[in-house]
Amino acid sequence: MSNRKLIIVSSVSVLVIAALLWIVVLISLKNRPSVSPIVANQQTPMLTTEPPAVPAATPTVSTYSLEYKLAVIDEGGYVDESDQRVARIRYLLSELERKTTNNRQQIAHITVSTQQKGREYYGKDIKVIDIMEGTNKAIPEGRKMDYGEVAAMVIVMLGQ
Repeated sequence: MSNRKLIIVSSVSVLVIAALLWIVVLISLKNRPSVSPIVANQQTPMLTTEPPAVPAATPTVSTYSLEYKLAVIDEGGYVDESDQRVARIRYLLSELERKTTNNRQQIAHITVSTQQKGREYYGKDIKVIDIMEGTNKAIPEGRKMDYGEVAAMVIVMLGQ
């Protein structure tokens, strides 16, 4: 793997991890129980033979689909899992996986990295979905191409 691709993959990994941590923080803040002050002379509850109530499972970052994570990154915040962007990104991931030599995870990493490069080099906030749409249109049917190479060309076109 060339140094340039290694740097891109490393950058994407850092961005995805940061985005996932951000989602975990948002979820934990949203589901944080309220704390009541301790009242003097409050009786302790009696012991019962019933098992304690099991709290509802809080979804973790790993339970969210890749397309949902990309939609959240694209929106910059909360997106409902039934949002049409999630469905569109799911379709694009499948199409791009079929048309390229990359798997869905690699496509996601490269897309987020490409978005970051668009901000750095062109000062534009280019949407994840626009990068994926442009790359999907740029790859002709029946060809297997490297997603990163085509996405780099697309970002140049979108950045201008």
